[in-house]
Amino acid sequence: LQICRKEMLEGDSGVDASKPPKWYDAEKFVRGGEIFARNAFNFVLTWHFSLVMGFCVKPLLEALVFTGQSSTPKESVDRYIRTYTFLATWHLGDVFNTKDDAYRSVQTVRTYHATVRKSMEKKNKIKKMTQYDMCLVQTGFMGALVITPRGFGMRLSDDDIDAYVYFWRCVARQLGIMDKFNLCGEGYKTSESITWEVVDKVLLPSEFDAPEPDYD
Repeated sequence: LQICRKEMLEGDSGVDASKPPKWYDAEKFVRGGEIFARNAFNFVLTWHFSLVMGFCVKPLLEALVFTGQSSTPKESVDRYIRTYTFLATWHLGDVFNTKDDAYRSVQTVRTYHATVRKSMEKKNKIKKMTQYDMCLVQTGFMGALVITPRGFGMRLSDDDIDAYVYFWRCVARQLGIMDKFNLCGEGYKTSESITWEVVDKVLLPSEFDAPEPDYD
């Protein structure tokens, strides 16, 4: 994680999303998505709490503020309903099938990220939305489930959680995260360890020094 932060690499790997990687296991990917189908409400809770806590992390907050789509309660509701729709589509479809809505949805978000990234870099003259930033966002979607599934009312086996971690390995790859920095690339236990590292070294310190006034 620290190497990823120091290198400040561009937030998109440039990988061809239309070609599945050699490590792709379709059956395991589908199993990970099915866990969402059985626990949709619980997942919404994990994403909600992760989002609110993530507002204190400066690089993530800067991107949200820059887009201007969270400036009012109504804009925020509209934005996050769209986000949920994207997430549900990814979990219930095939992000590697170019004819599937899930594939098109992921690539829409990837294109949107690229547009925002270029605009932010043009204005600020420094790299924004790097690989490190993308990895932090990745923990927001899978981290809570990995480290405390029972806290959100889910009874999952280690194999279940490992399958869900694998699901996010796939989605993150399609969004442009490099394999070597993919937090879900080495299975459940490694992902769990890195998530706790993010909590202890990034999230909690940021909570004590939230960027004002945008955080409010």
